[in-house]
Amino acid sequence: MSQQMQMLKGCKVFKEPKANNEYLEKLDNMWKGKFVHVADFSKRYGLR
Repeated sequence: MSQQMQMLKGCKVFKEPKANNEYLEKLDNMWKGKFVHVADFSKRYGLR
């Protein structure tokens, strides 16, 4: 068996951490929020 396979066999696989519901609700609100699409900040805000 190759050394890489031996290392892989010896590694532990960790489960993904669980996020609490309050955090997931905040993320959901952020994703569904109203945002303004800006392609060129300097043009939009008169920085040129």
